[in-house]
Amino acid sequence: IHGRDLRRRRHAALRLVAATLTAMDWLLGTGEPSAESEEVDWAAGRAALEAAHPSAPAAERERFLRARGGDGAAAAAMYAEHLAWRAASLPLAADAPKFGAALPEWLFFHGTATDGTRITFVQAARYDAEAGSTTAYTLAAAAVFDEHLARDGDEKCTVLVDTRGAEGWANPPATSLVGLIRELTGTLRANFPERMRRLVVYPVPWAATALWTMIQQF
Repeated sequence: IHGRDLRRRRHAALRLVAATLTAMDWLLGTGEPSAESEEVDWAAGRAALEAAHPSAPAAERERFLRARGGDGAAAAAMYAEHLAWRAASLPLAADAPKFGAALPEWLFFHGTATDGTRITFVQAARYDAEAGSTTAYTLAAAAVFDEHLARDGDEKCTVLVDTRGAEGWANPPATSLVGLIRELTGTLRANFPERMRRLVVYPVPWAATALWTMIQQF
C-alpha cells in the first residue's frame, strides 16, 4: 500500500509539473531584459506608445513595449486593453475573495532570492476549487502582484511553485489546476508583462526532469 501511495504521489507531482510548465509559458524567455533588435526602431516605438498614452508611467510603457517587441502600435493597443481591464478589476472590492480571506493562501510574496529579486510562492496543493472560481483566484493573484510591484518600476520576481501536498490542504488532482493556470497566465501575461525573472518548480520527479530536457532541445 505504501508503494502504491508513493507511486500515486509521484505521478500526481509529474502531472502537476507538466501542466505548470506547459501553461506558464508567459514566464519563459523573460529572465533578462529583451535585447533591442537592430531591425526594430525602438525609438519610434517608444514615441508612438508615449503619444498614445502620455500619462502612463514610463517604466510601465517600456514593459508593454518590450512585450510587443518594440512595435509601438501593438503595445499601445495592448496597454489600452490593460487599462480597461484594470478599471474593471482593480482594486478588488472590499468583499471580494482574497488569499488568506475566503481563499487559501495559495500565492504570496515572501523573502528574496540570491539575485535580490523578491520571491513569489505558489503552494499548488492548497488550491481548493470549492473556495472560489478560477476567476476569483486569478483576480486575487493579480491584486497581489499589483500590491507588490510598483507600476512605475521595472522590478522582476522569482516564482517558486511547490508541488508538495500537506495534511489539511485540499491536495487536488493536478488536472484540476490546468484551467486555473491557463486563466491566471493569460491574465498576467496581458497585464503584468516582463515581470518574471525565473520560474522554479519543485520538487521535480526525475521523469519530469527528463521531459523538460527534451522540451528544451526544440
